[in-house]
Amino acid sequence: LYAVLYKVEDDGKVILPGADGEPNTEDNNVTVTPAEGSAITPGKGYVEAPKASTIKLPGDKTITVVEGTVKVYPDGSVYVPEGSKVKLPDGTEVKGEATIDKDGSVDADKTKPIQKPDGTIILPGKDGNTGTDDDIIVKPNGDKPAGRIDADGNVTITDPDGADVTIPGNN
Repeated sequence: LYAVLYKVEDDGKVILPGADGEPNTEDNNVTVTPAEGSAITPGKGYVEAPKASTIKLPGDKTITVVEGTVKVYPDGSVYVPEGSKVKLPDGTEVKGEATIDKDGSVDADKTKPIQKPDGTIILPGKDGNTGTDDDIIVKPNGDKPAGRIDADGNVTITDPDGADVTIPGNN
């Protein structure tokens, strides 16, 4: 059983528990404040923040959604899909598709497996990097994630029945 618990304030602000998973350790919490007249939408293990929302990361770093909608995870990482844009704590703007780490910087490590919001897992192929033609892709069957990526980077495929696995040269 896996659940993401978060708190919704009267003003629509959503407080996620942070990387430690403990909702009462304020220094690790991730706070998502919607733009006036909008709302934060819950997803499967994340919340969606629309344009002009702010995301306060641990360490008082703030990300602002400039265009589109982004997905904010309890550990403070932010998925910026294609067509969306965010302003990082250092003032630079990043267009999607990108992942922002919980420290407020762009995750540029292409050697790690990636799990997309739809549950798809992308593993580095022969060249050791994701985002290239030799990636191994595991797409879920239905609305359950294909698996999980543990904190140590190990990947476990938890729902292989009906998953669509693409290995370059073999399917």
